[in-house]
Amino acid sequence: MDCNATLPWNISSQDHLAIPHERIEELLRCPEGQHGCSALPVNCTEELLAVTCSCERNCDIYGSCCWDADVHEPPASRAKCTFRELENGLTREFYAVSGCNRDWPKDDMRMSCENVTSEHDSFFFIPVTTERQVTYFNAFCALCNYDLDNTSIFWSASGNDSEDLTVYPPQYAMDNENTFFWPCDSTLVNVDACPEGSDAEKTRRCSTYFAPVVHKHEKSEIDRSEIVYKNVYCGLCNGADISLFANQGNVTLCSWKDLI
Repeated sequence: MDCNATLPWNISSQDHLAIPHERIEELLRCPEGQHGCSALPVNCTEELLAVTCSCERNCDIYGSCCWDADVHEPPASRAKCTFRELENGLTREFYAVSGCNRDWPKDDMRMSCENVTSEHDSFFFIPVTTERQVTYFNAFCALCNYDLDNTSIFWSASGNDSEDLTVYPPQYAMDNENTFFWPCDSTLVNVDACPEGSDAEKTRRCSTYFAPVVHKHEKSEIDRSEIVYKNVYCGLCNGADISLFANQGNVTLCSWKDLI
């Protein structure tokens, strides 16, 4: 899984004179063996898979693409790594579209997709997988992305409320695990989006690519803070100091595999 690609970047080294050009380039290059395109997930151990970017054909929908993935359009809606309890008592994490298409109006449908809380009925937490090879957080998310029809598959579910809901993915998803269950971690990234009104190209790259960087800030021996950005562009559009970014290789995690 060699990575020899640097995303063409739209920041000037003149804006960061104290940082060597090579250092800026390093932050925008995926570390070899971790963030390059691979046909299969990478093993940490026999039981664990590395949480890396993806070059699956739906990576642009989930915003999980590698720098060298063949991507032409930014995600049309928000997606995130989420998780559900399975019928066998285990938990499975997976990418799901959790926001409406940017053209969808601000109505109750959008609220039912993007602002679900534990107080909602369990139906709001049942994922839906479609023929577009996309899993949505719930049926409302599928509908407000114009992707809910009689071919859409609701995950099997049981439980009286969101607290005790258990689900089981459809066989279609199980037969295509790399497409629907590329390893992710719902707790890894703190910031995955640019503020409204940010530079359009930085926003596109922030939302499309997965190559986490750690922003470390030490005010004193005691006062230290650490923020993980989804990629360097997410940090830049949020005003992070590029000189305080740690290499992406420091934020590789592993997740359990074969849980289903």
